[in-house]
Amino acid sequence: MFDSLFAQDALLFTIPALLGTLVFLIKIGLMSIGIGDIDADFDIDVDVDIDIDGGDSTAAFSFISLQSIAAFIMGFGWGGLIGFKTFGWEMPMSVLTGLGFGAFLMWVLGMMLKGIYNLQSSGTVNPKDAIGLEAMVYANVPAKGDGRGKVRVVIRDRARIYNAITEGGPLPSNSRVRVTRVDSDNTLTVIKT
Repeated sequence: MFDSLFAQDALLFTIPALLGTLVFLIKIGLMSIGIGDIDADFDIDVDVDIDIDGGDSTAAFSFISLQSIAAFIMGFGWGGLIGFKTFGWEMPMSVLTGLGFGAFLMWVLGMMLKGIYNLQSSGTVNPKDAIGLEAMVYANVPAKGDGRGKVRVVIRDRARIYNAITEGGPLPSNSRVRVTRVDSDNTLTVIKT
């Protein structure tokens, strides 16, 4: 079996298949343990600095990346080899099959990485999202103009405590209120519900 992979006529597909698979597996393995980032600075004779920073999260998901090139080469090799050796196709048809399979693997990899990238979230809660939500008075909120209290509000399944003021009378602890406004300093204006 290995003899047919390394026969003179099959080397056009075997070498890219093995090389692409090796590079692809190494790069994915390094990324999965968090050391797949490559930082390199190149200085060209005309003093133009090109900075390639693989540490940026979007660099891993660009269309032309090391992973996508390795996936294409791997797909070209294996697809062409299967067409050439398994189905007995002529060289032009095997090359077209390899090119198509390589492009398909690039597309699949892009969709997978895009899906992984979309799973990210910042975890940041914007206080303006509290407008209209119910809250619980955590520390007494004095009457209008007499100071600030604190309220506990749940925004997107995260409980947060904010300074609060009211436009009406005092609000005792554990009373239910509704957030009506958020000031520039993230102080919530609340009313009794």
